[in-house]
Amino acid sequence: PLPPLLDRGAREAPDAVTLLDGCDVLFTCLPDAEAVAGLADTLLPHTRPGQIWIDTTTSRPETSATLAHRL
Repeated sequence: PLPPLLDRGAREAPDAVTLLDGCDVLFTCLPDAEAVAGLADTLLPHTRPGQIWIDTTTSRPETSATLAHRL
């Protein structure tokens, strides 16, 4: 379903780090807690002060608490 979004002005990023670099607010909704933890491992070294990550994944509370502490 990407082409209709691109036609309406969306931009495609080749990877998660490039996406993060181009935004101030990141919204995610991933399949599970493991996916959130994996993405965090990738993104956290590349975050900058003031960025906001809003995750709406139905996850485990322990994973959310650990991620909050890491951030």
